[in-house]
Amino acid sequence: MAMTFQHGALLRFVLLYGGLFSAFGLVSPFLPAFLASRGLAPEDLGLVLGAGTAVRLVFGPLAGRLADRFHAFRAELALFAILAATAALSYFAVGAVWMVVVVSLFQAAALAPLVPLADALSLAHARPRDGSPGGFEYGW
Repeated sequence: MAMTFQHGALLRFVLLYGGLFSAFGLVSPFLPAFLASRGLAPEDLGLVLGAGTAVRLVFGPLAGRLADRFHAFRAELALFAILAATAALSYFAVGAVWMVVVVSLFQAAALAPLVPLADALSLAHARPRDGSPGGFEYGW
């Protein structure tokens, strides 16, 4: 039974990371062109993408702090994943450049904590360093 849990937990984390990084890899090369097609000029595009990076630098640690405080890693991961997906779909509903900027910044804030929260959950389920049974090998 313990062996099944170990493989089940590992499979769930492999699927989680596979989904996260596949989505990032699929979207990243096309996002600038998509935003430009929504009306952003090159200088606006640079400003939005740079502001998105700044927003991620603030919201990632902030979300991690909240998850630590309330012990809500899973719930917060699910919430931010839903918010990020909603933001991504919102691009199709907005037309004005300022609304594209708002959606982009909201999506950056929602995406920021996903990988750190997934890492925290993975480490919580990983095999203890003392070699005791349970968990799975993290980082191999």
